[in-house]
Amino acid sequence: MPIINIEHCKKQLEKRLYQVDSFVKDLQTYRIVVSGNYLPLNIRTSEMLIGLQFLMMHLAWEEFLESVFIRYMCGGISSTGLAPRLLSSKEKCVRDAMTTLLGNHKYLSWSPKETLDRANQYLDSGEPFKSTIASARNDLDSMNIIRNRFAHRSEYAIENFRQLVRREFGYNPRGMTPGRFLLTEKMLTKRKKQTYLKYYSDILVIASNGIAP
Repeated sequence: MPIINIEHCKKQLEKRLYQVDSFVKDLQTYRIVVSGNYLPLNIRTSEMLIGLQFLMMHLAWEEFLESVFIRYMCGGISSTGLAPRLLSSKEKCVRDAMTTLLGNHKYLSWSPKETLDRANQYLDSGEPFKSTIASARNDLDSMNIIRNRFAHRSEYAIENFRQLVRREFGYNPRGMTPGRFLLTEKMLTKRKKQTYLKYYSDILVIASNGIAP
């Protein structure tokens, strides 16, 4: 039944991550016209565009969580045969599952904490969300912090981002923006490093495989 196709949800996420990766690779070739001349994008424009790509990547992750969760509530089965045990009756359709989750709310938050709370409420032992989200919790929380810094101007969002940067670099480089941070290379091992944007993208791929194997 296509309406509860779990594999489709994962493919949609992977498609978005691939689009983000392709955009980053092509960014250096983009040009703007200034007085008849084709000039490379300035650093601030590039950082803003990277921030927007990250925001779309984060939204795709939240859409994946929501889509998979409500399909599991309808009896959806992953491509490997995973069918979480429900703690309540199976929902008749995606719309009914969404109505149940919403309750009196207008929308759902899929932050790590709320995702875990929701999984524990509706799924036996909270699986497959619980162990997967828990193992990637630090990185997912960091992604939320970056997303909030890009989307909001509150002192709370700014300070959380500063603390994240300090944890990663040991200090706060002057003029650090979410886009610049995401383009900075993260040292994974002595011989391997990749940008934070690609690192977070890879984390989402691993997490999605755990939730929808």
